[in-house]
Amino acid sequence: MQIYEKRNDTSYRTTPRCGYCRQEGHNQYKCPEVAKDWESWKDFKVPGRSTGWYMSRNNPKSWGDWYDQCLTVYTEQERRKNKPKTTRTRALPSCGYCRSGMHTRRNCPDMKEFLQKCYKANENWRRAAYKEVVEKHGICVGAAIMAKKSEGWGSNAKILSEVGLITKVNFESLNVMAAKDCYYSGNVDPYACGLEVYALVDGQEKSIKVQMTKSGGYSDTWLKDSIRIDSDIVVRSNAGYYQTWNLDKVLSRSEYPLDENWVTDYKGAFELLLKKRSKEQLDNDGITSLINEWAKKD
Repeated sequence: MQIYEKRNDTSYRTTPRCGYCRQEGHNQYKCPEVAKDWESWKDFKVPGRSTGWYMSRNNPKSWGDWYDQCLTVYTEQERRKNKPKTTRTRALPSCGYCRSGMHTRRNCPDMKEFLQKCYKANENWRRAAYKEVVEKHGICVGAAIMAKKSEGWGSNAKILSEVGLITKVNFESLNVMAAKDCYYSGNVDPYACGLEVYALVDGQEKSIKVQMTKSGGYSDTWLKDSIRIDSDIVVRSNAGYYQTWNLDKVLSRSEYPLDENWVTDYKGAFELLLKKRSKEQLDNDGITSLINEWAKKD
């Protein structure tokens, strides 16, 4: 799932920037450029362009806007400096997972119980996925395949076929979230997971789209007899609308099946998930129902 796979990818997370100078590492109320600019503005002089506030990071929208924000932020900085210190009353512990005031997330019995369900659900799903993807259809690294793609449009379209060799399948990150078939309303789905297949085709490594049983309508009639994965197990493959090569047939199966430990791996992803999400969020995003469903399966 993305929340785990991208945990060390800084590009996956937005980096906070100062609302005044647009630099990283501080906010506007700790910005060192504010006092420097105010030294000029208080004498009704425009600060040098090398420092200070910039609209769109390059040029101020107007001197008036720059002056107004500098005055506002400088006034707030001074207020915070001169604010009398108060003794803070330590807040009572509360659980970030179930919202109980009786314990913290680390000691939450509900979270511990649900984590065990996550392990069980993922094990059950991986067994089912192995039977479907590897045993039934032969999709695994080293398998020889027939790949197809369509070139052109309408009556002028040509169907091309090429023999390829599967070079990579994302088994290491495939998990029960691949069975999630509910819409996520945010910009980036943190649970996203799909089947990713790559093969050496026509001398280059290409991403290969795998059809699903619920892909709808069989509008691509030239793929109607191609391999189709059970959509109750895997909802989608990595390839999008503009993907060119499609998996048609497995010509020769691989001699290197997955290690048995694969079924029980990937526990760290769910441990991280439950550190980052509350029970309410998981309920609303359809994750709780998905886990409960797969935890009951044999």
